[in-house]
Amino acid sequence: MKIKLFNKSIKLKTLAMIILLIAVLVYAAYGYINLKIQYLEYKEIGDNFVDIFWTNLKIQAIIFIVTFVVTFIVFYITNIFIKRGIKNICERQDSKYVRTPNKSLAVVISLLLAVMFSTTSYQTVLEFLNATWFNISDPIFAKNISYYIFQRPFYIMLVERLTTLLIAVILYTLAYYIVAIGVLMSEGVDKNILKDSSFIGHNFINIILFLIVRAWGFALSVEGLLFSNFLQTEIGDKVTSLAGAGFISVNILRYAYMILPYLIIACILVACITLARRKIKKTVIILAIIPGYLVLTFIVTNFVNLFIVSPNELELERKYIEYNMEYTKKGYNVDIEEEQYNVSTDVTQEVVNNNKETIKNTRILDYDSTLKVLNQYQTIKGYYRFNDSDIASYNVNGEEKAVFISARELDQSALKDKNYINKRFQYTHGYGVVVNSVNEIDENGYPQFIIKDIKDNISNGGIYIKEPRIYYGELTDEHVVVNAKNIKEFDYPEGDEEIENYTYTGNSGIQLTFENKLLMAIKNNDPKLIYSQYIDDNSKLLINRNVVERAQAVAPFLEYDKDPYLVITEEGKLVWVIDAYTTTNYYPYSQITQINKTTENGIPYKKEFNYIRNSVKVLVDAYDGTTKFYIVDREDPIVMSYYKMYPTMFENIDEGVPDEIWEHMRYPEYLFNIQSDIIEKYHVKNVDVFYRNEDLWVDSTHNNGTKEVEMPAYYGITTINGQKEFALMKQYTPYNRKNIISWIAVKSNKYEYGKMKLYTFSKDSNIVGPMQLDNQIDQNSEISKDLSLWSSGGSSIIRSMVVVPVGNTLIYVEPIYLAAMNESQIPAIKKIVVSNGTYIAIGNTFEEALNKLVNKDAITITVDNTETIDGIIDTIIQTNKNMKEAAANSNWETYGTYMQKMDDLINQLEDMKAKQEEQEQIIPDILSVE
Repeated sequence: MKIKLFNKSIKLKTLAMIILLIAVLVYAAYGYINLKIQYLEYKEIGDNFVDIFWTNLKIQAIIFIVTFVVTFIVFYITNIFIKRGIKNICERQDSKYVRTPNKSLAVVISLLLAVMFSTTSYQTVLEFLNATWFNISDPIFAKNISYYIFQRPFYIMLVERLTTLLIAVILYTLAYYIVAIGVLMSEGVDKNILKDSSFIGHNFINIILFLIVRAWGFALSVEGLLFSNFLQTEIGDKVTSLAGAGFISVNILRYAYMILPYLIIACILVACITLARRKIKKTVIILAIIPGYLVLTFIVTNFVNLFIVSPNELELERKYIEYNMEYTKKGYNVDIEEEQYNVSTDVTQEVVNNNKETIKNTRILDYDSTLKVLNQYQTIKGYYRFNDSDIASYNVNGEEKAVFISARELDQSALKDKNYINKRFQYTHGYGVVVNSVNEIDENGYPQFIIKDIKDNISNGGIYIKEPRIYYGELTDEHVVVNAKNIKEFDYPEGDEEIENYTYTGNSGIQLTFENKLLMAIKNNDPKLIYSQYIDDNSKLLINRNVVERAQAVAPFLEYDKDPYLVITEEGKLVWVIDAYTTTNYYPYSQITQINKTTENGIPYKKEFNYIRNSVKVLVDAYDGTTKFYIVDREDPIVMSYYKMYPTMFENIDEGVPDEIWEHMRYPEYLFNIQSDIIEKYHVKNVDVFYRNEDLWVDSTHNNGTKEVEMPAYYGITTINGQKEFALMKQYTPYNRKNIISWIAVKSNKYEYGKMKLYTFSKDSNIVGPMQLDNQIDQNSEISKDLSLWSSGGSSIIRSMVVVPVGNTLIYVEPIYLAAMNESQIPAIKKIVVSNGTYIAIGNTFEEALNKLVNKDAITITVDNTETIDGIIDTIIQTNKNMKEAAANSNWETYGTYMQKMDDLINQLEDMKAKQEEQEQIIPDILSVE
């Protein structure tokens, strides 16, 4: 068949080949551009990362070739059978056979599938080829955990890819026959000829192949039972279940799924025989056995669950509960040491003297208030911004101190004139850091600074900063051009002048040759890069300047903490530390954790995992972007598999992170929060107690000035077993109660990094909880009077609290901030409350309040008794008195707090009375039965 194109006749087949060739060339050009941009990105971040690019590209190329060859052969053979079938119909029908572009279609489909598979499967293939053995196996199938994390996903991927291929073949075959027979139908087709043709047989063979592949998938689904759920329970308003295979899964579904693949194959073989004999009805009946078997399995499992498992749940599920408890602790690395903590409420001068380091480093400044002060008084011209304040441990004037370190970054969104020159060439970097102690304030209640203001070569208290310029950070999301022609960079303001005399001397950046300008203009959607007169061969483009995104660009297979922190090295360099994690959701019997995340396009999704390790630390130089990956947990098989895949990615595995960085390293709060959430339920060792949820813990809460909130984990220098530690700590309270039941700490030092210890109180102890203490503070007439006075003056009250272990005593420290009710709202510490759980002392400084506490110049605490009906009634009476007193003083904020407390107490009283009446009714019912 010929058509006219540009007044020339051309064969349809030739035209199709031309179109296909053009499409291939366009895609090849598009692929080249993308690959070259990726290559430039890897090389810019570091020459050692280029091997990651080549390794990925090599595996992608192998997958592409294998997929293309297999797919083309499959479709080529399919076309042969289709052509024979249609040709046979045409010959028997005495119709003309029309040729179609079979090979071209096979090439197009093969290319599409090859591209799709190669770009989505290479990481799974790499992990399969570089699997590292775990030192534990699953308890049901006795297979090494490595199989479930590295190998089984590869087999599942193969099943999915073959399924996709066979679905494409089935649809292609059906469509081809339908179109061809539709053409013949217009001429009239004998139905008997159609029935006797290979049309039915060919399609049936395709379906049989599909079912065989699915049989393999069903065989793999047997192992998938390890990732199912059992034993559903209701805790408050949440319905939860345990991860893993329970009694039903292990004893019924396991064998049902093991039989299913063989049943499918047997049904297929019998169906082939009946089909060959043209017994269509029998064939359908035989194939219907498969869904019938699944329905029967469903009925049996529900029957067994209802009449056998449910009445004997604890005994039948006991073994599987133990598996869940054991493997969840291993998955999250929380099988930790416990110690009984015998609390003393006696705070003496001797206790204070013996714990000076802890006392001196007790945090009274909170993150948010510190950040607001910095952004008000330390941003200078207004186009700087402090994105975050991070706590670390430093030697200041010969003493180890916990300090806030905050980076002064350039905020391009705050520039008054956002023209292209300013954004790309002049305003390129932030400048310096602010360092302040966590527990020192000035006479105004603001942080006492160790390092402040914009200065070159800063040195104070033993902290030295040689290179203060920040080209890479948390706010550096824009690409910039350095070493521009006839343009100097803005460096720092000096008085009312802006000093614009700096030229970047770092090694990072992409040299802007013409080809690179073209590629980077495409990547960054910035066509001005191509023709800007300020760019010459000496100019460089700095990209991937957000430190987290910089790490993600070369190693997207790791999970990254969104809270990097700065370290000041001995040489005076500023280095970002990013915690990177290995995760998987294929650890058998381990509970799933869900984290809310967003894609680069801002689309929300949930990240799921049941195994996590902080195995990698990433260091990024804030000036020149030098990026280094260090393995810090060689016991993690996942990270060791990555090491096998990309050996040049990691720094010398034997040397590890430099000591000058380790000195200021900290255990990540993100991971600690995940682990501590698991501990709330999994600290229990007794299966019966675990099953009944009798000993659940939750995070402690306190009153932040407006509402009850959870208390975050707390970094501080403390003494653990006689050893001074920079540790991360938090407290727990029992579920539905307010008193503290335990506290947990994790170490950050190099030799015991990540070592956790759980300190528990006796079950009959009644250690005052932070929220109980806040209620006592609110009820104190002296403090309440001050709070009312401040609130009535048009200011808001902000409260934060930390609970610090000092020897065998818990010290509660609550700074009370006062902030004006306006846009700036710069909070200043007005008073500090210190308590030991028995007395409350208040002072203008922490030292003053602590001295009052030591000298018993304090208020005695009377904790509300809400464990009995009489106790609740007494508390309601006292709360009512407090409400009247607050109303008399026109303290309506405090009045509202008491009103909410009154509602809670009444609801608690109603619940307790209802339970009492229910129990009283049970006794007569039992007696009547007897």
